[in-house]
Amino acid sequence: MAREIVDIAHPEISSSGVSKELDTVVSLSLTERNPKTAVKTMNRRRRALGFTRGVKEIEIELTVVVPFGTPDVDWDALSDSAEEFLLSWEEGDDGRRRSAIDCVVTETSSPFSEDGELRKTVSLLALDLRSE
Repeated sequence: MAREIVDIAHPEISSSGVSKELDTVVSLSLTERNPKTAVKTMNRRRRALGFTRGVKEIEIELTVVVPFGTPDVDWDALSDSAEEFLLSWEEGDDGRRRSAIDCVVTETSSPFSEDGELRKTVSLLALDLRSE
């Protein structure tokens, strides 16, 4: 029996009242972290008593193809202005939408691929992640 994998992402960005679908996104990687550390106290057994609750961190990494001419979004300008924006995308064939709220650009880089295609890697931080 063949397995059929269906996962479609149509990212869209909303900033400064402008909503635009991103056609040049090659990949979108989402990382959610909830760091916890052991509570080290002085006790007879010399072991930790529990864990602290961490603050949830949401990191998103986009790989974007840089088109010739005017790009869809000027990621470097967004990074310089520190403007917060909304990034939303659809996952799967059921049309479930996820939104990363209050995103900021933290890092951009421009590696080349073997094909000679210029791609930009954009790292984002978000304050909240919601499913609709």
